[in-house]
Order: sequence, then C-alpha cells, then structure tokens
Amino acid sequence: SIIKNPEGRIGELEILTEREREQVLVEWNRTEREYPSGKCVHELFEEQVRRTPEAVAVVSGEGREVAYAELNAMANQFAHHLRQCGMKEGDFIGVRLPRCLGYVVSVLGILKAGGAYVPLGADLPKERLEFMVEDCEVQLMVTDGGLARGGFDAGVRVIDWQVDVERIRECGLENPEWDRDAAEAAYVNYTSGSTGRPKGVVIPHRGVVRLVRGQEYARFDAGQRFLLLAPTEFDASTFELWGPLLNGGACIIHEGKALEFGLLEAVIKKHGVTTIWLTAGLFNQVIELQPSVFGSIEHLLVGGEALSVPHIERLRGSFSRLRLTNGYGPTECTTFSCTYEIGRGSGFTTGSVPIGRPLANTKCYILDESHQPVPVGVAGELHIGGDGLAVGYHNLPELTAERFILNPFRRGTGERLYKTGDLCRYLSDGDIEYLGRMDHQVKLRGFRIELGEIEEVLKGCAGVREAVVVLREEQGKEKRLVAYVVGEGMTVEGMREELRRKLPEYMMPAAYQVLERLPLTANGKVDRKGLPAPSLIQRNLSVRNSNPRNLIEAKLLSIYRDFLKLAHVGIDDNFFELGGNSLMAVRMINEINKQLGVNLNIPTFYKNSTVRSIARVILFNEHKDREPKLIPLKPGNPSMPMIFIDAGVGLCRLAEMIEGGPASFATTVPLPEEFIQAAKDGDHSALPNLEAYARPHVSLIEKHLHSGSVVLVGHSFGGVLAFEVARQLILAGRKVEMILLMDSWMSNPSWWRKLISLDFKQVRKSLIFRCKRLRKKILHLIGHNQAEATFADNEDHQVGEVPWPLLAKIYSNAHKHYKPEPLPSRAVLFRAHETIAARNEKYVGTMGWDGLFEQGLYIVDSPGNHFTLLKEPNLQFLTHQIREKLRKCEP
Repeated sequence: SIIKNPEGRIGELEILTEREREQVLVEWNRTEREYPSGKCVHELFEEQVRRTPEAVAVVSGEGREVAYAELNAMANQFAHHLRQCGMKEGDFIGVRLPRCLGYVVSVLGILKAGGAYVPLGADLPKERLEFMVEDCEVQLMVTDGGLARGGFDAGVRVIDWQVDVERIRECGLENPEWDRDAAEAAYVNYTSGSTGRPKGVVIPHRGVVRLVRGQEYARFDAGQRFLLLAPTEFDASTFELWGPLLNGGACIIHEGKALEFGLLEAVIKKHGVTTIWLTAGLFNQVIELQPSVFGSIEHLLVGGEALSVPHIERLRGSFSRLRLTNGYGPTECTTFSCTYEIGRGSGFTTGSVPIGRPLANTKCYILDESHQPVPVGVAGELHIGGDGLAVGYHNLPELTAERFILNPFRRGTGERLYKTGDLCRYLSDGDIEYLGRMDHQVKLRGFRIELGEIEEVLKGCAGVREAVVVLREEQGKEKRLVAYVVGEGMTVEGMREELRRKLPEYMMPAAYQVLERLPLTANGKVDRKGLPAPSLIQRNLSVRNSNPRNLIEAKLLSIYRDFLKLAHVGIDDNFFELGGNSLMAVRMINEINKQLGVNLNIPTFYKNSTVRSIARVILFNEHKDREPKLIPLKPGNPSMPMIFIDAGVGLCRLAEMIEGGPASFATTVPLPEEFIQAAKDGDHSALPNLEAYARPHVSLIEKHLHSGSVVLVGHSFGGVLAFEVARQLILAGRKVEMILLMDSWMSNPSWWRKLISLDFKQVRKSLIFRCKRLRKKILHLIGHNQAEATFADNEDHQVGEVPWPLLAKIYSNAHKHYKPEPLPSRAVLFRAHETIAARNEKYVGTMGWDGLFEQGLYIVDSPGNHFTLLKEPNLQFLTHQIREKLRKCEP
C-alpha cells in the first residue's frame, strides 16, 4: 500500500489483501433477498386481510380473539376518526397506551391514516413526556381515561378510547386511501441522549418491512403466535407486533407484568405462543427462577445486552428442541441488525456469545477511525447499512449527519451507514463478536442509556458543580448506575427528586457519592477508574427505624442487606431508593417466599417496598385458610387496648401511627368454606347473621385480653361488626370505652344500597357509554376512585381469595337482618369527606348511628374517600383526631 501511495497518510493505507478485503466487504455482506421493499406496513397488512380474513390476528389480554378482517375494520374506523379530528398526512400521533387491543388498533389506524405513531410510556416523568410531545409537534394524543390529561398541555387534543369509542364506531369501515412511501416515517422511538435530552429516532415503513419479511432468523408464517411482551415504547415491540401481523400469524397480547413469571407461563401455554423475545437480564431471571416458562415455546430470541454463557448453557441442557437466537441491533437500525443462532453443539471459544451475521438486506462493516475495514480478529467500530436504517434523528440534523455517514464503499449511491459506537471484531468464520462501547453509552436491563444525559440533569441540581455517572458491576452480579457529584449544599434526596421529575426509572442512579473533587488522569480528564469502588460508597440515605420489631422484619432486613449489598438498612428504607431494580426484585421476592414460606407477588411488593410494609402484608395474609387470630400490632398501654376488628392494611397503618397510645391488636377471622359455598349456591338461610359473624372476634378478645376496658375500631362493614362485638363484650361484663367507626353505615339510604350493590366497574362503563351527558356530574357525586374500585382489589380490605360478589352477599345478608340496640358506650364516626356520604348531608346525617350510643356520638369529617381515608396523607389527620379522643378516655 505504501508503494502504491507513498504520499498517503498512514491511516488511509490498506492493510488487507485484496482477498481479505473482498471477504469482509463483499462475501460476508451478500444479504440481498427479495421482499416487498416498496410497500408500507399497513398495505401489507391489508393484503394479508384479503388472504386470510377469518384467521386470528390478535388475542387480547382478556382472551378475546380478533380476526384479521375485524381488526382491519376497527383500524379503518379509527383512521377515519383521526382524519375527522384534524390529522394531516405525515403527522406524528402520540400513543400513550399499555399493551392492549386498543394499542394495536391505534398504531395500525395511524399508519392507515397516513401518519406515524410515537409510543409514549405511561410512567414517563412529566417533563420528559412534555419534551417528547413538543419535540414531535404532537397535536393528537391517543390514550385512555386514566391517562387522558396527564402531561399534556391545552394544545394537544386527546382521543380517549373510553370516551370516544361511540364516535369511532360511527366511522366508515373501508380502507382509507392515502398515498405513503415506504421511505417515510412509520414511528418514532425516543432513546437516551448524551446532551441531556432524549432523541427521537424516525423509523421508516421500509425498516419495519425489512425486519419481518424475507428473513430467515425466525419463522414468519400463519402458524406462528408471537407474544407482545415488551413495553410499547421499547423497539422490540416492533418485532413482536408486526412479525405476526404482516405474515398471517397471531399476536398474543400479554397485559400483565413481564416479571410475573407464573402468569407469563400460563399465558404462553393457554394461547399456544410459539415465539417470544426477552432482554438478557429478564432471560437470566427466568432461567434462575422459573425455567418452565420456556417449556412449550418453539423459538426464543434474547438480546438487549451481552448474554450470560452459563445461563445459555443451562437452557440448552434443559430444552434441547428450543430454537435459541441472540439478537443484536440499535434502535436506529429497526430492532435487529445481526442474529446468531445458538445450536446445541455451539461452543463459545471467546467466552461470550457472538452477535452473528447481518440480517437479510442488511450490511455490517467493522471499520477503523479512517473508515477503513479492519482485518479478522482486530477490533473496530461496527457500522450498519441496508434497508433497516432510520431516517435519522427528529429535529437533530447535525447529530444525524454525524451518526449516519455516506457508505465509503458505495460512493455516488447515496447509501448510508450508521456509526453504532459499538466495538466489535470479526471471528474467523465471519461471525461478529461484541466487545463493548467506544463511548459512555451503556446498556442496563435492555435499555440504552447515555450517561451524559444523567450527568446533565445532575448538573442542573441545586449546589452541584460537577457530576459523573458510571455503570458498575458489584461482585460480578448486579449492574448499577452510580453518581459522583462535587458541590455544596446538595442532598441525595434533593438530587433524586430532581432526577425523578426528568428521567425514567431505569435511568435513576442506585447510589450517590459526594466528593471533594473528581479524580483526574495525567491529561486532565476524569479518571473514571479512580472513582471509589461500590463497596466504599456511602449511600447517603438517612437510615430510620433500623431495629426490627419482630422476627419477620428481622428476616426481611437480612434479605434486603444481602441483595442490596448494604451493611445498614432500616425498616422504613425503600428498596428501590436503596438501589434495587425490577429484576433484582424478582429474585428477592423469590428468596422472601422461600425463607418465610409465604406467597408474596410482584404487584404487592411494588406497593409495599419497605421492610415495615412487607412485614405488615405478610402478617395479615397469614390468616388465610387458618384459624382466627388476635395479632399484636403495636406495644403500648395495656390498660385500655385498641382492637381493630377484621383489620386490613389501612387499619394496620393507622395503628402503627398512633404513637404513645394504648397497645394495639387486630382480629382476623377467615370465612369458613361452608359460608362461601352457601353464597355461591344462593342459600341465604345458611349464611351467618351478624351475631354469629361477631362471636369468633369476641372469643379472641376474651381469650387473650382477660380484663379491662377496650376501644374497638372498624372500617366500612367492620364498623357494624365492631358494634355487635361491643354488644357481646358488654353482655359478658367487659367495658367498651369507645368505638371508632371509619366511614361505616349502620343503615344505608335505599338509593345507596342500589348503587353499592352494583359492580363499580360496570357503573363507570355505563356512565361513560350510556349517560355521557351526565358523566361528569355523577362521577363528581360518587367519586371517580370509588367508581373504578372494588373491594376485591382494594388493599385496605382483607377479603383473601373470596371474590367480592360472594363477599358482598355474606356481608349484606348479615347486615340487613340486624336490629341494633343502644349501647352504654360512646363512639366517633369518621365520615369520608370526598365520598357521596359527606357531600349530601341531608341524606346522610349520622349514617344510621343516631341514638345507638348512650354516652354520645361524635362526628368528624375526614379527608379522603371511602378507600383513601386510610391512606397517606389522610392517616395523619386520623391519628391526630384519635389521640385527642383517647386522651379524654384516660383515667
């Protein structure tokens, strides 16, 4: 090369022979395949509708099967509705929906109407959501009732699937006729940006079609059933959705959490799922905790970050017939660019799983800094070309020009290459091995993160002068983001709150370290390797209530410390604020269940992520299918104990917050099976009356609290039950000093009985779809939260596994035949201010308690509705009022 070009720069000289150059540039990039490159996504879907109109296209989370013709009609109606709402060709339409049938109809309808969809996560911070909406100039947003207004300004028109469904159904069923080019945008995916702002990657129709047509890395035919499991804003959902719908297969929507492995396995088996895609981290968790998830599927694709060879080997040893593929690809190249099929006999001589070879109609080049190909075995930057490339970054022409360069080997054609920033090398057989990043971009739990974006937000926090964020792997297990800051006056709590407002959960640092100065290298750059090791990092969290109060809390604290690798954890410290993440939570929940013999699930853990709250849940779930119990809640003055009748989680919180008061206990009495069966059979004569329902509670009190006066507490029906318990205790010679009634009715107005006997979800649907003109007024009266909730899924009611309709029959039967008599006691009635009870004084009055307490009835209007009355911050008000009332009872 020197002889041929003696004046050339060293970096421009070729170091490959002609044969080697031909091999890496041509032979290993012969990927051309026939596929419908000139057609748009919706056009190919419509062709499939004509071929198989009656075939199943989508199976919703509720199990509803939707045929191709029906899905097409629904999408057509939605497309026409979008046009009526003012949508123009080429508009970007926001879609803020979870995985559901409405999401599939929305994105397909948007494409049919000539637009591009912008998937936006339901849990995005407000500022990040606002930026995306403004950046894409979104004028129309598709969502549902619960998310309708959150994060949107007045200039964005919202299409609410629940409210607008009738108008959508009035639109035409015919296919819209809008001319679109395959090179135009199909969707925009936002990824992390090094400048502190996310960047929108514009993916054309051709990129989606290239991903799922004319390919061999997976089976794409009418016999395949793909699981839609990825978050809608994650580009893997492109493969999961359009892979089946453009090839005659079925898309099975998983509406539950991906981390609920039992439910995931059930969905896969029930609907005959053949193909699924998982991030590497999620795959590892499934292998460790529930590998049977893979028992019935045909093809598993894994990717998002480097694969664990030991986990791959465990899978291959257990499921020899399962087809396993490592999928690699940046968002800018439409989900997958390279794949590597892992055969049973494959050996990984390099210690890692290769990313394989380029897909059909995709080209991969490994180049040096001068854009010259490197020899086999030599590291260079991976550049990707072909039909999967994005249009570019929306509103970022300079960054687009920097990252999408002209192909130096196809001059004059206009073809481009995407500079991935990934360091790779060719193996001798032509497969590509991933070696790491060339910059500060990282992959964590499948998400691509620009550390510079987190650093920019940190620098905007009060008192912070400098900030560096790194990804560290502690003891070879958990990867975590660690933030190092220099400045004065900043607090970890303040920085965390600022980041939470602007960044999604997966970009939140797990630990923070305040330094006097950042370590520097000899040339003045930050020495990232010289930053303190994770084991030396102080989490800077104020550990409160460090000491466990019982054996359950002690065991939980030990488990927390083991998983979080922390020496000090308090019972009120939040798992996620201490650096825990969703994947770690799955393993920890499994360990908790194993050590404590319980059945804690993921949704419950997310709601109760401190040791104190988890212990409370475990304690009050122990009564299911067991003997009645009197459970100690809080030590205190034993002379006049407080007893929480049929206590739920909310009442337990209340008991713990009444500091310096009496000792507190809770009664829990599971319903006998014969009562549940009688309710199922409609045999009202076999259901217990209130007196029988109260006797086990009385027995518990008499057995364990032998003498002295008591204070009883009950919420809702529990208040009526507490009244009967008090009556029986008084007959037995005990003094009941006071009864605290939490939004409890002794006798309900007839109109209220009719309303509360209905399923509240059905009430809300009826209000929306059949009484739209009265919707706002009536929802205001009965309370929006109450209209959506049922006792069965409300955490403040301990109904165990008994369905609410059956429980309602048992409660109602006991209540309606009860004839109360006055008690020689006093009572305090806490009426929920936000419910219909407190808003209509002329109907409510004393809620039926008037004249039943000889020593007086006191009424306190409390903040919250029937359910939120016993939640923060309303518990603060209740505890203050109860302490005041108890002082008047002290001798």
